Amino acid sequence: MSTVHARHLHFDTFAGASGDMIIGALLDAGASFDRLQSDLEQLGLGGYTLSLRRVRRAAIDCAKFDVCLTDTSDAEAIPHRHPHEGHHEHHHPHPEPHHHEPHPPEPHHHGHRHGRGIREILALLDAANLNARVKARAAAIFRRLAEVEGRVHGIPPEDVHFHEVGAVDAIVDIVGACLCLEQLGVEHVTSSPLRVGFGFVACAHGRYPIPAPGTAELLKGVPFYAGDVEGEFTTPTGAAIITTLCRSYTRTPPFTVTHTGYGAGTRDTPGLPNALRVFLGTDGQPDERPDEETPSLQRISTLEANLDDQSPQELGYVLERLLAAGALDVFFTPVYMKKNRPAVLLSVLCCPADEERLTQLIFRETTTLGVRVRPALRHILPRRQVRVVTPDGEVEVKVATLADGTEKVSPEYEACRRLAEATGRPLQQVYAAAREAYEKQRTASAE
Repeated sequence: MSTVHARHLHFDTFAGASGDMIIGALLDAGASFDRLQSDLEQLGLGGYTLSLRRVRRAAIDCAKFDVCLTDTSDAEAIPHRHPHEGHHEHHHPHPEPHHHEPHPPEPHHHGHRHGRGIREILALLDAANLNARVKARAAAIFRRLAEVEGRVHGIPPEDVHFHEVGAVDAIVDIVGACLCLEQLGVEHVTSSPLRVGFGFVACAHGRYPIPAPGTAELLKGVPFYAGDVEGEFTTPTGAAIITTLCRSYTRTPPFTVTHTGYGAGTRDTPGLPNALRVFLGTDGQPDERPDEETPSLQRISTLEANLDDQSPQELGYVLERLLAAGALDVFFTPVYMKKNRPAVLLSVLCCPADEERLTQLIFRETTTLGVRVRPALRHILPRRQVRVVTPDGEVEVKVATLADGTEKVSPEYEACRRLAEATGRPLQQVYAAAREAYEKQRTASAE
C-alpha cells in the first residue's frame, strides 16, 4: 500500500473501542505494521511480540492486532482478573479460562506497590528516540489516566501505580496508537458518541458497574450511550486514547474520506460487527481542500496568554497537553510584564473549531485569568512524508512542494539523531545523506 497521509481521523465507535482495536483499525487504514514494530523497539521494553492477522466480524474483513507477552518476570505488575463477558481482548496470559476479556488492562488497583508509577512511565517515554508529538500525545494520555485514577481512589496522581495500565501490553497499545497516528499524518481527531455497554465488570476489589469508575471519569463531558447488548464495550485504555486526543464528537464529521479501516475485537458477535471503524481524510468540503499543486490558505485562531507565576515544569506539561489535544503549534516567548516581572507569552495556533476547547484547557492548566483570541490566515505548502534508505539506515523526510514545482526537503530530526547516535557520525552528515538519498530516489522514479 502506498503511503497514507491524512489530516483528519474519525473514530466510528459503533461497537466501542479498546487499545488493540484502535491499533488494528489504524493499521488496516494504512499504517505500517513493520514500522510500528521498529518504532516500538525504541522504548526498550522487550518481553513481548506483536501479531497482526485478518479476521471476520459479522462477515466484515478486519485487522486483529495483539500483544503477546513472552517474559513473565513482571507478572506481579499485572494482576489477574476474573473472566467476564466482554467484547475485546485481554492481552496477557491468565491461568483461568477466559471467554473474551475486553481490552488492554485497566488501571483499577492500588493495593500493591510494585506497579509502574506515572513518573517511571514518563521517564520511559522521555528516554525513547521517538517523534516529539508521539511523546506528547502518549504522555498526555498517561497523565490523564493518573489524574482520573487519583480522583477515583482519593490519592495524588503522582502516587498512582498502574499495575495494569503500566504493564507492557498497555504501554504498547497507548504508544503504538500514537505512533500509528503519526505515521498517517493525523493532526485532528474526532469521534462518534462512545458505545460503553452495560452490566458489571469483575475487578480485584469486586464487581463494578459498566462503565467502570475509571472509565466513567474519562467520559466526563463526552457523549456516550449503553447500547442494547450487555458487556463492556469501551475500555479504560480505549476511552483514555480517544477522549484525550479527540477534539469533538459527531456522527458525521464534515470531511472528505480517503481511507477506512476496521480493527477487530475478540468475539465475533452475530448481527453486530465487533470492530472499531476509522475514517481518514481531509477537513472541509471538496472545494475547500488544499490544492495539491499550490500553497493553500488556511484560517486559524491564535490564542495568547501572559504567564508570570507558573513553574517551568508546569509550562512544559501545558505545552504537551495542548499539542496532544490538537493544537497546530504551541510556543513560549520571553516577555517582561508590569513591575519588570519576567514572564512568558503562551501562543497557541489552532483551527477555529478547536478554539473554545483549547481555551478551556488553557484556563484549566495555567494560572491565567484571560485568553486573547485573534483570527489569522496562514499559507501552507502541500507536503508528504517519504522514507529513504541511507548508508546508515532508513530516514523519514518531509517533502513540501512550491507553486512552481520546486521541492523543499526536510529530514526528520528524531530519525537523523538516532542514526547519528548509533553510528557516531556528525548529525549534519546524516542530514546530508538523507537529502542525497531522497534526490536519488526522486531521480530514479522520474526515469
